[in-house]
Amino acid sequence: MGGSGHRQPSPSVRLLLLLLLLPLGLTALVIVIALYPQIHSFFPSSSSWNVRSNGSSLQFFFRRTTHIEGEAPPPPPRRYRNISSWEGLSPPPQITLHELFSPKRTPTTWASQFPYLSDRGFTSQFLPFPTQFTQQHAMHNVCIEEEGRLLLVNVTEDEVGQKLPGGGRKRPMMWYVLYSRCGNVTGSECVGVRYVSEPPSSARHVPGNTLHFISYSKRNTMHNFAERVWPRLTLSVPPLNETMEGLPVHHFYFHQLDKVMNESSYSDDKSQVLWQFRMLMELWPGADLLRIGAMEGDGEPTTLCFDTLLLQMQIEDRMDLTRTPVEVYGPAVRKYREATLRFMGLGEPEIPLPPSPLRVLYYGRSELSRRRVLNHDEVLDFLLHNMSHLNLQIRSLDLMLLSNQTDYTFPRLVSLFSQTDLLVIAHGAMTVGAVFLPIGAGMVEVFGPCDWWKPRDRYNDSNDPKSWVAPLTHSVHVKHDLSNPFRDSVANPKRGNTTLCIDPAKGVPDYTIDLSKLAKAVNSFACPQAPGDRLTLHWLHDWSTTQRRNGQSS
Repeated sequence: MGGSGHRQPSPSVRLLLLLLLLPLGLTALVIVIALYPQIHSFFPSSSSWNVRSNGSSLQFFFRRTTHIEGEAPPPPPRRYRNISSWEGLSPPPQITLHELFSPKRTPTTWASQFPYLSDRGFTSQFLPFPTQFTQQHAMHNVCIEEEGRLLLVNVTEDEVGQKLPGGGRKRPMMWYVLYSRCGNVTGSECVGVRYVSEPPSSARHVPGNTLHFISYSKRNTMHNFAERVWPRLTLSVPPLNETMEGLPVHHFYFHQLDKVMNESSYSDDKSQVLWQFRMLMELWPGADLLRIGAMEGDGEPTTLCFDTLLLQMQIEDRMDLTRTPVEVYGPAVRKYREATLRFMGLGEPEIPLPPSPLRVLYYGRSELSRRRVLNHDEVLDFLLHNMSHLNLQIRSLDLMLLSNQTDYTFPRLVSLFSQTDLLVIAHGAMTVGAVFLPIGAGMVEVFGPCDWWKPRDRYNDSNDPKSWVAPLTHSVHVKHDLSNPFRDSVANPKRGNTTLCIDPAKGVPDYTIDLSKLAKAVNSFACPQAPGDRLTLHWLHDWSTTQRRNGQSS
């Protein structure tokens, strides 16, 4: 009566159903017990799978798909003190992107704060650039519309081609790639150019010199630094800051800043791009960030017209192709490094003196899909047990990433690398962190089988693999080993767009590290490169005496 109307079975019916189902349950239990060894051999144990909670081994990562019946199960994961945590290190600064680009931390001027343009009869023109070792292109009297497109005033496309360096229609590649190839349609990968007889009536006048920044559109923070940030560093130091027109920089304009900001909410790579740009601003204290929209509450669309705009066209000067001598780019890199550390409230990093341990960071790209080092645990075991002549405090960036102890954001990268004395790292985007290593630190960069191409450095006769990061390590006096201690090439069917690294037979391969070659590479850092070399002191220290003393005190 009432209720849902569903009739409940009587107690006798329930008992009958229980008696019928009980044999079926017992039969299923017997089958599970009989098949348990086969099931266990196919699925690794929970301690091997749960890397996010134990953070101590990656052995499961590369074996779980190949473990077959009859094969010995993988050994239990070793646990190393602090291997995947920040314990013992200073924590990274807690600065969000919202805080970073707040008026308190980033001087900002909105378009509506500039006066309206009074001289509307000007002509856009390119400025000459120094030809000694750079190609920094700048324009006078050029405008940018609200969506980011360039406006060239009182000049035709053909006339622009004749006035660009080279003359005629031989224009610099990056003018086509970044500015004109998309016609008058703007996008994240191309600014777009529109030719007008005069600027719009709503145009605002921006006096002084403005640096135009276009971020690298793909998710590669090393390319963003090498192609977008690197070419601008030398503008802040002699001789360019004293001789080039368009300097010093008074304003910065970031192409499609709001779009990149939105993407940074789900992409650490975009977040790091914004940080790299913001630290570039620190090289010109007092410079502000231009926001082409109006201030909150003022919805007037507008156009900015600049006295001088430094264009993003320096592909010829990117980091791996630079013709700039180390006497110029070295001070520029150190200036960027010092400005970043100061902004984050980090002191100048130093290698600790013995008997304090050397802080070792290992990274083998385990969380990625290609060019991975497959013997992660073997490398860590070797460093712990076969380098007993040193006192090493080892961390795995692979495990820190997999256990969510860190991520790719810029403050954490800077903080972690600035507290690393020995870096063993697979070639890739993460090597950009080398600029924040302590002066005199050691870095083993492992290229793997990409070395089959044997790229030669255009500025020396070495047969070593060419490293994009070499100018950074030279600048901060890091001992950079390029012996490439890899052992086996492992075919990886997932090819990637890695320039000059695609083996036709094996795609973009994974690989393993040769432990004896790695030991030789690490021990090469014992050789001093300057008086008072702190790294060398760790090889000279009598660790056996220290261990005996510690044993007695305990």
